[in-house]
Amino acid sequence: MQMEYRFSLTPRLVAVGLVTLLALFVLLFLLGLQVGQRSKGSTRAAVTSLESSATSAVEGAQKQAADAATAAKAKIDSLVPSATSAPAAAAAPVAAPAPRP
Repeated sequence: MQMEYRFSLTPRLVAVGLVTLLALFVLLFLLGLQVGQRSKGSTRAAVTSLESSATSAVEGAQKQAADAATAAKAKIDSLVPSATSAPAAAAAPVAAPAPRP
């Protein structure tokens, strides 16, 4: 003889399910509050640490960029003669040739 169970969705079963679901949501909410309270202090310390390391990294990058710009300017100045040392003839405009008749 085989037993057969017939599942029926009674109002009592629906009420038990809803109460259980509500209890689950309340417990998850309270767990989230506890985790938030516990991690609040460590989060502030982590943000402060990240902020200081980011600031020092930006300052280092700015110093490297300024050093590179200074070195590039010195290199360009050494390769290109200055305008004061150019011959006067090169600075004077050249007259256009006379038109042919």
